[in-house]
Amino acid sequence: MTLEDLLTLTRQRIVPLVLGVLTCVLLALGVALVTPVTYTVSAVAYVRVDVSSVGKSETDTYLTASQLANQKVDAVVPVFTSEAVAQRVVDSLGLEVAPAQLARTLTADHANNTLNVTVSASASTVDEARRIADEVVNQAGAELKRLEGDGSPVDVVLMSSATLSNPVRSPSIVNYLAVGFVAGLVLSYAWVIARELSDKRIRSVADVSDIIHRPVLGAVPTSDSILNGRGLQAVEPGVEEEFRKLRTNLRHVQVSAGKRVFVICSPARREGRSTVAINLARVMALSGQRVVLVEGDLREPILGEVFALPPQRPGLAHLLIGAATLDQVLVSTSVRGLQVIPAGAAPSNPSELLGSARMSDLLTYLASDYVVIVDSPPVLEFTDGVVMSEHAGGVLLVAGVGRTAQDQLRRAAQAIKQGGGTIIGAVLNDEQRVLTISPLLDNWHGISDVCMAVPTIVGREGAGRRLELPLTPDEKERLTASSERLREVARGAQWYLEHPDASREELLDALIERIPGPDFPTGATILGRRGIEDAYRTGRGSITQRAVVNVEEIQGRQCLVVTELPYQVNPDNLADKIAQLVRDGQVTGIADIRDETSGRTGQRLVIVLKRDAVAKVVLNNLYKRTQLQDNFPANMLALVDGVPRTLSLDGFVRHWVAHQIDVIVRRSRFRLRKAEERLHILEGLLKAIDALDAVIALIRRSPTTDEARSGLMGLLGVDEAQAEAILSLQLRRLAALERLKIQQEAEELRARVADLRDIIASPERQRGIVSSELAEIVDKYGDERRTRIVPFDGEMSMEDLIPEEDVVVTITRSGYAKRTRTDAYRSQHRGGKGVKGAALREDDVVDHFFVTTTHRWLLFFTNLGRVYRAKAYELPEGGRDAKGQHVANLLAFQPGEEIAQVMELGDYDQADYLVLATRRGLVKKTRLAEYDSNRSGGVIAINLRANGDGVNDELVSASLLSAGQDLLLVSRGGQSLRFRADDETLRPTGRATSGVTGMRFRTGDSLLAMDVVDPTWQDADLFVVTEGGYAKRTAVADYPTKGRGGLGVKVANLVEERGSLVGALVTAPGDEVLCIMASGKVVRSAVAEVSRTGRATQGVTFAKPDDGDRIIAVARSAERELDDDRAAGSGRAREDESEEGIVPPPSPGPARGGDDAVSSGDGTDSEEQA
Repeated sequence: MTLEDLLTLTRQRIVPLVLGVLTCVLLALGVALVTPVTYTVSAVAYVRVDVSSVGKSETDTYLTASQLANQKVDAVVPVFTSEAVAQRVVDSLGLEVAPAQLARTLTADHANNTLNVTVSASASTVDEARRIADEVVNQAGAELKRLEGDGSPVDVVLMSSATLSNPVRSPSIVNYLAVGFVAGLVLSYAWVIARELSDKRIRSVADVSDIIHRPVLGAVPTSDSILNGRGLQAVEPGVEEEFRKLRTNLRHVQVSAGKRVFVICSPARREGRSTVAINLARVMALSGQRVVLVEGDLREPILGEVFALPPQRPGLAHLLIGAATLDQVLVSTSVRGLQVIPAGAAPSNPSELLGSARMSDLLTYLASDYVVIVDSPPVLEFTDGVVMSEHAGGVLLVAGVGRTAQDQLRRAAQAIKQGGGTIIGAVLNDEQRVLTISPLLDNWHGISDVCMAVPTIVGREGAGRRLELPLTPDEKERLTASSERLREVARGAQWYLEHPDASREELLDALIERIPGPDFPTGATILGRRGIEDAYRTGRGSITQRAVVNVEEIQGRQCLVVTELPYQVNPDNLADKIAQLVRDGQVTGIADIRDETSGRTGQRLVIVLKRDAVAKVVLNNLYKRTQLQDNFPANMLALVDGVPRTLSLDGFVRHWVAHQIDVIVRRSRFRLRKAEERLHILEGLLKAIDALDAVIALIRRSPTTDEARSGLMGLLGVDEAQAEAILSLQLRRLAALERLKIQQEAEELRARVADLRDIIASPERQRGIVSSELAEIVDKYGDERRTRIVPFDGEMSMEDLIPEEDVVVTITRSGYAKRTRTDAYRSQHRGGKGVKGAALREDDVVDHFFVTTTHRWLLFFTNLGRVYRAKAYELPEGGRDAKGQHVANLLAFQPGEEIAQVMELGDYDQADYLVLATRRGLVKKTRLAEYDSNRSGGVIAINLRANGDGVNDELVSASLLSAGQDLLLVSRGGQSLRFRADDETLRPTGRATSGVTGMRFRTGDSLLAMDVVDPTWQDADLFVVTEGGYAKRTAVADYPTKGRGGLGVKVANLVEERGSLVGALVTAPGDEVLCIMASGKVVRSAVAEVSRTGRATQGVTFAKPDDGDRIIAVARSAERELDDDRAAGSGRAREDESEEGIVPPPSPGPARGGDDAVSSGDGTDSEEQA
């Protein structure tokens, strides 16, 4: 038995399993409650040993005094639990217990390297146990003196009385309950598994096939609702679908003797035999065949109940004994092509009648014009089914899953074969399966030839819950093609129903607003709305579709994964086309193509890239040359009055509404005609009832029916139809209650006639009925859109559709990026452990961590000195514990290019300059407008120079700078330097320069961060954090302004166990700071929780990383005012952040960024152009 079988068995047998476990737990609780309770307490005895009096053997010569004492204590421990001591305790305390029994309840343990002995005693009460433990210690000392004499080197002292110990209760109820639970679980599973293995009932299709050696033609999940008197309408759509499959399978089975007679039988009752026979006959009739359903069970007939036939109606029994003709017993049903022969009165000898030659002749005669289905009684209970089987062309055995025993099925098959019957197959009843329910709507609320499909679990309880299954594109197209865009189109139609006088232009504009565009079953995306609007307005248009492609890293290689294709694009042909382009050299950078499409994963075409390939370049090339981007020609063609016409969208809706109203009017007229006809008859009956005596007298004296009819027409003033109805009136209808029913029916019909006439005369009511029926269809069958429509060719900015909100951006060293809403990180007090902020891949760490908004630019500076840009909303959104996606999805990096620094930017007018700082202390200032470029390949940001060892410099920080502001540089070793950033001190340079020396460092030190300081900021602080989680806050005014190129002044007193600095940023008192650790955890705390101190201090605990963890980055979190004029805020606004922190700018905003300039060794401005 596999694990899957065990889980299935658990779901099926959950009730006995739970009852078994509860029973064992209750038994264990009872045992625990009736078991005598004992309490165990412990006392501690101190054993004094006079080492000088202890005799030493030759082997003890080299032992120390402590070792000799411990050795002596080990030797005397057994005395505490000896019977001699127990005897002394019994005598002393007057206990009524044998000394040997008491000794067995005592224990003594010697703690290593001490002279303490723990003595434990048990009794029925706590006080008695304590007295025994204390007395054992006292009597043990006396026993030792007796054994070794008065000169014994050992003395026992009670050091800790048992009265001070915590008593232990035995038995423990918790332990008993745990044992009972485990035992109950094991025994229950053992019982269930044994029962399952010994159960010989039918469980699967294979069980049936192995027994009868015939195929299972259908596995029918049916319910008993067919037999509840509601007729055939109670069948679920999924059930009908399975019967269609059964009908199709029957067509492929060779039936002996060419007879179209099928006997449906089962081994026993309650196995769904009648349900199978009735539904099979129904679907055969619906497929266009003429079918006769014969009630073969003359003992317990059921067809009369299902089809609401009168009990006295003649049936098969009357036909076989010659009391009725075939025309008299054949009953037509509401299903076209289906007729029924009921059982009739129960005969005394049903087996003889069913096995007679007359029955054989009847079936042969019927089979010449009809498909005959016989509902036979159980085979093992009566011989009726066996004797009928030899007259049939084939026998279908019905077996119930979980009900029919295998031995029963075997004996039934043998009985049929011995009786001369031929088993052509079996039907498995009540098996739970996943079906594609596809009911065909045939003129249902005015809808014809529409197939609604949805995967559903169907079992013995009928149609169950809807399933969300991963389906292939072909399955999606087959299942949902008919209901796509149902909600959107319905909204447009509802608008027109509410505004019937709208002009063509008004209707078209309203429809375009409510119906975004086509919704293809394969999903994908539509680029732009131009083609859609052309199709909507003119009836013809070209819609550009693009596949959904993600960049994933699979086994260390970048891959393009295609998950959704444009409509009608064959994935096999697409893969062949890409392979041909690669062979011809038209597309480069592709190493392999794999089709991993399956029913579980859905569409998945994997394109493996070469290591030096740029994912975005390859993808754009594929869009250009393959059907990953394709045009779909839209031709909105419809038949209008039998003539094909190309219509605009409003034309479609107008014609549909007109057709629906026409359907409502014709339907109402038909119903009105039927109601008036019935009302006309009832009015005649009411006249006859009012003159009942005269009517009866006239009928009795009339020699013929025609004369009675004429007499009634003259007597009551009724027409011929009414007179015929009066003559056909049954006597039972003359009872008082029946007369009342006729009157009530007449009143209801008068109200219905008035309502139908109002519907025909009122266009408003007609539109209301169309609206309500359309809403009902939408509620039942509407689904969600699959195809996304994205702006294209400059029609609309994606930014217009995205709300602006604060987000935390996390980028790892290997290039995985994500954005997370700031409210996902709750504020904590300082010293917290933090919450998980990122799920990191193996050997990956977070390199960049800052706060921005979704509409701001992100500038990515790389290790090759280039800068790329993207909007923050283009990063994938994820939760705190999400991994994110690789930036290759977003940026066209060159081979070997990695992110070195990231900064965020509102716009390129936010500040005057962008200042960049490198790890070696170089700084450069360049006008911010020079970086405003939409080149996807990026632009040169800085010329990074190599040192004498050939190691290139690294970009550390980027900031926005405006006139009059200072720069503050902080090193990892705890030094800082503040200098003015005017043009005299730091002259602006171009992008392709290296910079000048901003700060010098001692050996082993390097630049950590750079921030911008405005002299007008009075409450600004420099906030620094160490690897170990310690932070300090010092006023910016405490850092003196010096010249560029110095070593700077001390930021903090750093000690080795707290680590070096990992973050430095300028903050305001109301700011909050986010710290991220190497493990991915994030701590968010207020800056104000760290008291402001001087420069030469060590700081306080700000966060507590776990053992082996450390803080790697910090960022300032500020709740932003998301309005259009936030750039015109006060001088204390903080809007710009970097990886290390957020720079507080004045009105234009401080800068975070950088370009190139050159440094000289002496700190002068020696610029070098790259």
